[in-house]
Amino acid sequence: MGDFNGDGKSDILWRNSVNDMVYIWLMDGTTIASYDLTAKAGPQWQIISVGDFNGDGKRDIIWRNSETEEICIWLMDGTKLALGGLPAKVGTQWQIMK
Repeated sequence: MGDFNGDGKSDILWRNSVNDMVYIWLMDGTTIASYDLTAKAGPQWQIISVGDFNGDGKRDIIWRNSETEEICIWLMDGTKLALGGLPAKVGTQWQIMK
């Protein structure tokens, strides 16, 4: 899903559909180097995009609330949420281009 810790290797972002917990596995090839619980995101929050939005070499996550149309960007530092916020409310007619 992306390189969340900036080591040049793809990592895996998981979301538990029962308890809404979000986990990141930091990978070393096919081996899990470490993992951690990142946060909880309700079922109405959907991952829209993953990319390095603040230029630190680590993947960040854009979420969209399907009920309120809010957009939230999680700026990540490996498996830890460094900063999160609700920068905008965007109508459903708008889509993020990948």
